[in-house]
Amino acid sequence: MGAPTLDRGTTVRLQAEVRNASNVLTNPASITAEIIGPTGTTYMTAASMTNSSAGVYLLDRQTSETDPTGVYEIIIRATSASLTSLLRENGFVL
Repeated sequence: MGAPTLDRGTTVRLQAEVRNASNVLTNPASITAEIIGPTGTTYMTAASMTNSSAGVYLLDRQTSETDPTGVYEIIIRATSASLTSLLRENGFVL
């Protein structure tokens, strides 16, 4: 299944789950999301995500009618102690 295609001017919801080595949802010390636009430029710098429940984080981002079309990549970084986990995926298409 590919990245969802959205209309310009809609809200994109980013969601991440953080689990420990025992696969239990857990809260990291910090978690941020970044969006890279279709031309490789940073569309949204590292923004803090909101904790909605244990180990589940959300961030809504409003797109603009003038945003370039193409694939937007999402980068999520979760940090606990001195360890940082990185999730990188094709997030959405405008």
